[in-house]
Amino acid sequence: MRAKARELTLKLLYQMDVGGQPAEEVLRLARLNIKASEEVWNLAREKFLGIVENLPQIDENLREFTKEWGDIERLTYIDRNILRIATYELLYEDETPTGVIIAEAVKLAESYGTENSARFVNGVLSNMAKKVRGDGEDT
Repeated sequence: MRAKARELTLKLLYQMDVGGQPAEEVLRLARLNIKASEEVWNLAREKFLGIVENLPQIDENLREFTKEWGDIERLTYIDRNILRIATYELLYEDETPTGVIIAEAVKLAESYGTENSARFVNGVLSNMAKKVRGDGEDT
């Protein structure tokens, strides 16, 4: 269920990023067009709104760990938004184990990203987790 909520969150962030629509409009349209259980929808909505609310801090963290690739706006929409979800979880969801956050992000990258996305996402998040959560393991 949480994996499905992450996937739905990715779709919402992608729509907001690509379409340039406000978060409320993305949610309204998604609710009309995306089939999901109430539980999955509520989890995704909560995560999406948390990411939107904290986007400046999330992107600031991402910039630190992706600077060798240039500005985060140069990342693919999918990679950038997968990293935003995982960064949000690393920063604000202490109850979610680090290993789960990274594994779920890599799984999304394998499903939706390019050939190199999974390796890239894993590397960025492993380095970020060491700084944000200590040793980068389940903490």
